[in-house]
Amino acid sequence: MSQITLELKNNEDEQLVLALLRRLGIHYSMQNASNIPNKETLAAIEEARNGNLERYTSLEAMWADLDSD
Repeated sequence: MSQITLELKNNEDEQLVLALLRRLGIHYSMQNASNIPNKETLAAIEEARNGNLERYTSLEAMWADLDSD
């Protein structure tokens, strides 16, 4: 199967191309659109939903914790 790569300059161009592909009935995938979360992100989302969040008293404390990793 052939692959075509386009570099679109703005959102309007992207929407035009996608509308054209839909109209032609062509199935497509956006190579740079990584909107499917990985396992680590899904786990973090689940923790947040369950209320298991790290709390900080200031931004400095948060940055210090992030820098320690």
